[in-house]
Amino acid sequence: MARRFLCLVSILFFMYPFFSSHAFAKSPLRRPIT
Repeated sequence: MARRFLCLVSILFFMYPFFSSHAFAKSPLRRPIT
């Protein structure tokens, strides 16, 4: 169970830059990630 959670978290961190520049562009959660 912990492994699955870790995998999900790593995927989330990997995908975050793409979503931050696409989906969260108009959201207050947006942060300058390069």
